[in-house]
Amino acid sequence: MVNDLPTKRARGPSPGAGSPEEYGAVATAVREERAFFRDLIPVAGVDSEAALSIVRAGHFLLAAFAANARAHGVSEPQVNVLVAVEDRPQGRTMAEIARCMLVSRAGILGVVRGLEEKGYVTCTPCTEDARALRVRITPAGQAVLDGMLPAHLALVDDLVGSCFTQAEKADLVRLLTRLREHVAARRAAKPTKKPTNSRAALGPPDRTRQPPTRNKTRSKG
Repeated sequence: MVNDLPTKRARGPSPGAGSPEEYGAVATAVREERAFFRDLIPVAGVDSEAALSIVRAGHFLLAAFAANARAHGVSEPQVNVLVAVEDRPQGRTMAEIARCMLVSRAGILGVVRGLEEKGYVTCTPCTEDARALRVRITPAGQAVLDGMLPAHLALVDDLVGSCFTQAEKADLVRLLTRLREHVAARRAAKPTKKPTNSRAALGPPDRTRQPPTRNKTRSKG
C-alpha cells in the first residue's frame, strides 16, 4: 500500500516543457542523486547501494503515479483497489484485496469505504460468509480507471520505457523478479518471534519472602 505524498499547489503558471526552468530542475535533481550515492558508496558498500537504488527508484515512480491518481480524484491505494476488482463480476473479498496489496484487512477498510462513498465500488455481504464483505467495481469506478489509463501509460513510457532498450527491460524484469521472489521466500522462512514474558521467564513469584521492614526511629523530645 502506497502513502500519498503531500504536494504544494503551484503559484502561477508552471514552466512549460523544455523551458530553461525545467532543464535546470532536471539538472539539479541529477546532480543531487549522483552526489547522494557518491557519498554513500564508501560507507554502505555496493549491496546497500543496490538496495537503496531500487527503493529510491520505486519511490520516485510511485510518487508520479500517485500524483496522476490525485489528478483524477482518487488516491494511489484506491486505484490499486479498483484494479484488484476490475474485470471480476463476482468481485473480491476484503481479505483477497488485502492479500493483493500486501496490507492488513484493517488497513484496507478505510480505502474501500472511501471508494464506496464516491460510488466507485459496492460492498455487499458474502453469501458464503455474512461477516465478510465482497467488493465490486461500479460503472463510475470503471470510468475513473479508463480515464486514468492514457496518462498512466504515458507516465510509464516516459519514466521507464524511454530509459531502457527492450533487452534491458527484459533483463530488469528478470532480475527484479528474482529479487522479489528471493525476499518473499526469506521473509516466509524467517520464524516469527513471540514476545517474551519477562515475569514468566523468571518463574512464578516467590511468595515466601517477607516484605522488607522499615526501621522506625523514635524522635527524642
